[in-house]
Amino acid sequence: MRHGRGERIRAAARRVDEANVLRAVARRSFEDARINAGVNRFARQESLDIGAKQPPFPRSPPQGRAERRDRRLLIFLPAGDVRYWRGWLFLAVFVGASVLMTLDMAARDPALLARRMKGGPTAETSPTQKFIMLVTSLGFLALLVLPPFAYRYGWAPTSAPAAILGDVLVALGLYGSALVYRENSFAAATIGLADGQRVVSTGPYAIVRHPLYACAFVYLVGMPLALGSWWGLVPLAVTFPFLIWRLLDEERFLTANLDGYRAYMAKLRWRLAPGLF
Repeated sequence: MRHGRGERIRAAARRVDEANVLRAVARRSFEDARINAGVNRFARQESLDIGAKQPPFPRSPPQGRAERRDRRLLIFLPAGDVRYWRGWLFLAVFVGASVLMTLDMAARDPALLARRMKGGPTAETSPTQKFIMLVTSLGFLALLVLPPFAYRYGWAPTSAPAAILGDVLVALGLYGSALVYRENSFAAATIGLADGQRVVSTGPYAIVRHPLYACAFVYLVGMPLALGSWWGLVPLAVTFPFLIWRLLDEERFLTANLDGYRAYMAKLRWRLAPGLF
């Protein structure tokens, strides 16, 4: 009897000891959690303070990010599918080449970059050129929107090899444009004369009189192929005569206002393609 009572007392004592141990473990875990939470809050605050004082990496200008976002919307909304690989490949080629050209001009010829940034219908001074640039700007917009929309509904789709060929044409056209910019520091986006402008007749300008237009036609033809539908050639066909109109009007302006341009025209016959035009 006495022996049984002793066993119950010892068992009760063991349970008390176990409960005390569990309470101690729980208290220690709570303290550790509170300390860790304080450390994490301190680390986050320090990270925010450091980031506010000194950003780790330079960021793209808001305008450039907005333009790239708008271009993505113009392509993927009509396509109706973010898995539209033709659109991603085209963006990689077009945006990548454009960024490289911009960085090159910014480092080598900031004045040229400033002149190239001032373009579009509102930047022109001639009413004729304002109208031409309005039409060509709408045509370029249609070149971005119509092919993915037509591809979405299966209207005259281009094959995968044709799409890749289109991206190659886009890359070649933009590369040719970069060579023109390196040769001619006066290649503004508007028709006019810069201070000290002279006739450039070397490099691409020794082959055709308007190499920048020629390169533009190459990548404009490549765009509808790259984006997946032959229907994209329709807005190009509408835009093409207006680009020729702009080119001829520019020649009239340069002949009348730039010394030596008439002699350059007499020496070099071809405007866009040797043996053709």
